[in-house]
Amino acid sequence: MRIKWDKSFDLGIPEFDAEHRELVETFNQLVEAWQAGGGFVEPAIIINELTGKFRYHATREENLLADHGYPDLEDHRRDHDDFVRAFEDLERRILADGALDLKDGTLRALGDRLVRHTKGDDADAVAFLKEKRKG
Repeated sequence: MRIKWDKSFDLGIPEFDAEHRELVETFNQLVEAWQAGGGFVEPAIIINELTGKFRYHATREENLLADHGYPDLEDHRRDHDDFVRAFEDLERRILADGALDLKDGTLRALGDRLVRHTKGDDADAVAFLKEKRKG
């Protein structure tokens, strides 16, 4: 369920690569905290931290894309908004139920989605930026 970081996550914008790595590390902390079974407080704190880091990163990324006229910005922004809603929903579930059944696949699905977004949507956006800088 943990995300294994490798060089395929690096997209060539060092500050965003560092933020992506931090998001993956925080996600992995969430998985570890939940698997440790120490209650719901630590996972709730970590998911809140993950949401904040994601919002910060998404805003920076969206601003850069907007500055360069990225044609798929609205779709990219919607995907970021969907992530935030998913993180917030997970936090609400943890706080309301005091539990989260890892067998339901919620964390795995969020992790898979984070990987797909970074290696897919973000990679496409970075390719656009690199082309723009060439021209």
